[in-house]
Amino acid sequence: MCPISPKNGKCAIRVQRKSAWKFLKDPSYENWEAKRFARNEETRLRRKEIRKYWNDQSAKLTSKPNEV
Repeated sequence: MCPISPKNGKCAIRVQRKSAWKFLKDPSYENWEAKRFARNEETRLRRKEIRKYWNDQSAKLTSKPNEV
């Protein structure tokens, strides 16, 4: 099971990849800033989704351990 939600995480990954390719084709300062921003945003969302996933899993275990 993938802890990244398709709504936010996959869109951020798509934007990050697009920015990386754009920077490779034209390594300008503006493209570097766009790549850096997209990379940081994608990482932030990915970590947030993983943290949420594991918090939900631990909440399930602590609330009803026999049903898991």
